[in-house]
Amino acid sequence: MFDIEKASELIGVPSSTLRNWESRYGVIKPKRSNGGHRKYNANQVYQLIQLVKLQSQGHKISDLFQLLKESNPLPQIQRPNLTDDIAVKREALYQSLINLNQSTAHQQLELLHSFSPLNYLLDHVYAWLFYRIGEDWHEGALSVAKEHFATSFLRARLYKMLTTPFVHNQVKPVFIATPDIHEGGGLMLSCYLKAKDVDVMYLGPLLPQNEIPSLLKDEIPNVLCLSFVNSKPDWSFLVEASNSGVEICLGGAGLQNSDVPKDLPKNIHVLTMSGEDASTYIQILNAK
Repeated sequence: MFDIEKASELIGVPSSTLRNWESRYGVIKPKRSNGGHRKYNANQVYQLIQLVKLQSQGHKISDLFQLLKESNPLPQIQRPNLTDDIAVKREALYQSLINLNQSTAHQQLELLHSFSPLNYLLDHVYAWLFYRIGEDWHEGALSVAKEHFATSFLRARLYKMLTTPFVHNQVKPVFIATPDIHEGGGLMLSCYLKAKDVDVMYLGPLLPQNEIPSLLKDEIPNVLCLSFVNSKPDWSFLVEASNSGVEICLGGAGLQNSDVPKDLPKNIHVLTMSGEDASTYIQILNAK
């Protein structure tokens, strides 16, 4: 839970604005402590951050609160669009990768990094490349060797970003891992968080779920994130791990075919939002 001063810091608006919105619209109401102080939960802080972003893009705050009051979905936050120039460059990079032209691919990717923000590249280049490579391999258009080279090349560049020295503060690093071999989602989430100056400890692929409870006894982060692609959550081990008090965030395509229990502990979060939005939610949890 967050007091109003911390919530104000995370959301990016004055405490007086939060009080005004609560009294005027009565939609997002924090709980009160025994002393009468406001206590916001992570979901409320996340919702308010989304509202502030939408307001900055021209939406009326009163209209946004009305949508919430009527349980209607909020508008999509507008992300920077893919430019024709980047579309051409990423296609050229893809061709270099599938033709095993490592030197040219390296130059092309470094050029993209030199004039594009990391979040933009994660949205429009890395995600697209991982998907395109996977689809072309699945359809038989790429050999296993070419698929392995291309994805290994991209993973290596993401690993490089994660190993950049980080000036540690008092907040513990977020632990991120994936229980199966496909680690693109976990790596990209790590980089989204890195772009927000969140310290990340990436544990890699193939993390046995039965080791998670003991892991959280030895090292206790604020947040553990697990990305599922082909594998499914083993809820018994995850519920056992939740007894540590660590916030456990789950995401990835593997959750779509998994029956999520209705009575999960409150510190297990099933995230269905995009990488950028998921990283915002995780950043909130890590600030507790």
